[in-house]
Formats: sequence, C-alpha cells, structure tokens
Amino acid sequence: MIFLDKYAQRELNVIKGELQSVINELIDISYEVKKDFKGINSERCVETIINVAEQYKDAKNKLNDISASESVQ
Repeated sequence: MIFLDKYAQRELNVIKGELQSVINELIDISYEVKKDFKGINSERCVETIINVAEQYKDAKNKLNDISASESVQ
C-alpha cells in the first residue's frame, strides 16, 4: 500500500492534470492531421499519435490507482 501526505497527493493531482492535458492535445492533433492531410502516411501518423495518447491514458490510469483513500491524513 502506498501512503501519501497532503503535499504528495496535491503533486500527484497536478501531474495527472498535466498528463490529461497532453492526452487532450494529442487527440486534438490527431483530428487536425486527419482533417488536413490525406493518404496512407497521414493515416499512419494519426494511428501513431492515438497510440501514444493511449499509452499516456494507461499511465494516468495507473496514477489513478494511487487513490486518496491511501493517503495519510
């Protein structure tokens, strides 16, 4: 079990928020690439961007497993 003090919990929340911002930005970029470019290379580029976003989502989910209930009050 992982115990976090209040400062560590705040920092974890900041990191998760920043990670979500990166995920959102990658998804936005993939939509723009899909909209503005055509062809097999753009499709591969979009797939790669989405794969990276999915990896970041997985990382964020792992951080979410460190729940507030495991924090030191």
